[in-house]
Amino acid sequence: PLLLLAIVFFSQTSNASLGILLAYALLLLALWEWVSVFGVNLTEAGFSFRINPAALPLAIVIGLSVAVLEAVVTDQLGVPSLSIGAPLSWTLPIVALIATAEEFFFRGAILSQLSDRVGKGQGLVLASVLSATPMLLAGDVFHSMLSLVFSVLLGLTYLRARNVAVPVAMHVAHDLLLFGFL
Repeated sequence: PLLLLAIVFFSQTSNASLGILLAYALLLLALWEWVSVFGVNLTEAGFSFRINPAALPLAIVIGLSVAVLEAVVTDQLGVPSLSIGAPLSWTLPIVALIATAEEFFFRGAILSQLSDRVGKGQGLVLASVLSATPMLLAGDVFHSMLSLVFSVLLGLTYLRARNVAVPVAMHVAHDLLLFGFL
């Protein structure tokens, strides 16, 4: 709830990019608190160094493909792009930080807990809706729908791999291409 309130508040400020970065800093703090309060280790949060060798390259290709598809759809519909056009030296660390925080929070924490409690299907839907909600609260219905679809894809990837590193790779590739270059 704190993250959602922060995104709504900061998205209304004159510098929405700063507001979103501050909101994600709060997300990282919430994740840190979750790890320290509940004593969760990285394995319990869905991270492991045991990864199918084909999983990461495939996740990167899928992430890039979805970004290209999103760019084509938004261009055809005349919807403004979310690209920030910043240099790679600035975009890569920000995208990597945000994507990693989101995946550990929405897939590693929320989806894993929900799927254990209400089942994989309902957990996937609930976690995906929660993941897309901040953009909807910021007033961007179109991009929140795209975010919802991508969240479902990330969730399916997490459920299949049972390792948050795979959706992190997909998410970083997607956001880097979409926000940095398209």
